Formats: sequence, structure tokens, C-alpha cells
Amino acid sequence: MNPNSVITEPKNIFFIIFKSFLVYIKNILPLTRPMLFPIFGQVLGIGLILGPTYFITEYAQQHFSQAELIKNMWLFVLVIIISVIPGFFIFVKAFWELLVVTVSLNLMILELIKSGKLKSYDTYNNVVKLRTKDYIILLLILTLIWIIIPLVPFLLAVLGYAAGIGHMVVSISVLILSAITFILLCVISVYLSLSYQIFAFENLSAIETLKKSCNIVNQNFFRTLILATIVGIITGTLIPILAEDGLQKLNVINWLALPFKAFLQKLVNTPNFITNFISEVSQGSIKLKENIDVAANLAFLSTFKIVITLLLLPLGTCAYSLLYFDILSRKYHYEKKF
Repeated sequence: MNPNSVITEPKNIFFIIFKSFLVYIKNILPLTRPMLFPIFGQVLGIGLILGPTYFITEYAQQHFSQAELIKNMWLFVLVIIISVIPGFFIFVKAFWELLVVTVSLNLMILELIKSGKLKSYDTYNNVVKLRTKDYIILLLILTLIWIIIPLVPFLLAVLGYAAGIGHMVVSISVLILSAITFILLCVISVYLSLSYQIFAFENLSAIETLKKSCNIVNQNFFRTLILATIVGIITGTLIPILAEDGLQKLNVINWLALPFKAFLQKLVNTPNFITNFISEVSQGSIKLKENIDVAANLAFLSTFKIVITLLLLPLGTCAYSLLYFDILSRKYHYEKKF
């Protein structure tokens, strides 16, 4: 599928965002359907990991003495490991499918814009899976960037303390470096924000994909920044908050949070070092025994908002794909003019 086939007259960034909403709303069902297993499969996988662990531990504590558990610890651990294998497999499978659909959604959007209908989802997913090696390399590079850069201030703080530099100097330096690092990471994220689109539409290696993303965003930096900011606020904050508010009004959060409450209750009933550890880490602000209902509701709502944000991935993909098409259009018209 050639993205050059959707070249149009150049559009301003607000029109692109508006059109991305139109494309998404018009095709919300076919674009959301491939997200269901990748998202809810992970939720199911985690449930199938925590559930057996919870019930086996509960059963063991009720039917065996502490001395018997210690004596047969390896057998106990082996039973838990075997019981969580199905959940772990489902989680890993769903997580990989989410990574694949993050790219294949771009191909689906191109198909919808061109013909208005989609083929089998496997058609688009297989295009990505055929380039698994390059895609994994791309993901590893992006992950290293987003992990290593934020760690720099803390690593320098450790070195500062080791060198005997004063606590005040190190603290101020860490604050300044953290601010600089945050700004740097935001800028780098903008430059690399079209990596998935380029990987989807062009047969380039991981390094070439990142370089091209930087090159084309460099000429459209502020347009890309505006789009990333608006789409990020809408999909990552505004809509999840509105969805949470809807649950609050329906008064169903306490019911939906029951599995979280059961798991937290289990933590409370385990040896005190767990609850003591949580209290120490939170500097006493979290007292699990006293606030178990609140903690369970917060855990559910956090999970709920993550799920909503992930379900909105097609909307963000629409915006970035249309921005990529517009950049191609601008390049085409510029070369045609000169």
C-alpha cells in the first residue's frame, strides 16, 4: 500500500486533528475491534496470574502449618509457577499483539481512507510480523531512549553522593538536571513521534526509520508538537477523566473494584513486613489496613483509565498518520512547484 496515493492539498494542523476525529468516529468499530484482545488479553492474563496465586496461597495457609509450608517451599513455588503459565502466556501474547497493532493500525487507516473498508486484520498484522526483527530492534532503541535518559539525573546523584558532594548541592543539581532531562525527552519524543508511521509505510531498517522521523519532523517540529500535545491531552487525560466521571455517576466503582479489594485484603492478612514496607515507602501516607477500600478503588480506576487510553490508540494513530500524509503532500507540492 502506497501512502503517496493519498496525497492532497496541504492542510493546517488543526484541520488534520479535526479530520482525524472524523475518520476515527466514522470507523470506530473496525478500528477498535483489533484492540480488544491486545488490551483485554493483558487484563485477563494478569487476572490468571494473580487469581491462582491468591487461591493457592489461601488454600495452603488454611490447610497447612507454617512449618509444613517452609519444609515444602519448593513444591509450593512449583505449583504456583505451573498454575500461572496459562495467564503468563496470554499476557505475553496480548502484549506482543498490542505492539504489532500499534504499527498495523496505520495500514488500516490508509486502507480506510483509500477504499473505505478493511480486509482481514491478519493482512495488516502480517505485514508487520514479516519484519519482526527490524521492529524489535526499533522497539529496543526507543525503550532504551525512554529508560536511560530519565535515569541520568539519579545516576549523577549517586555519583555525587559517592564523591562526597554536599546533600544540598546534589539535590539542587538533581532538580535542575531532572527538568532539563524532561524537556530533552519531550523534544526527542516529538522528533521520533512518526517512527511507527514511517516503519509501517516504508521498508526501512530501524535506524533508517528513526533518522527519517527526525528529518521530516525537523521541518514540521511545531506542527508535530501541537498535534502531539492536543491528542495526548484528549486521549490520555480528558476522555479517561470523563469516563471515570461516568462510572462515579453510575455508582458502580465499589462493585467493579471488588477483585482489587480481595487482593489487597490478602496483602493485609500476610506477614506485617509487606504492609510495613508499603507504609515506609509512602512515608506513612498509605496505611493499607485503614484505607483498603480507597486503595482498591484507586487501583481499579488507574487500571480503567489505562484501558481507556489504550482503546483510544486508533484515534492517536489517525492523527499521526494524517500528519504523515500531509508532510508527504507538502513535499510533493514543493517539488512540483520547483
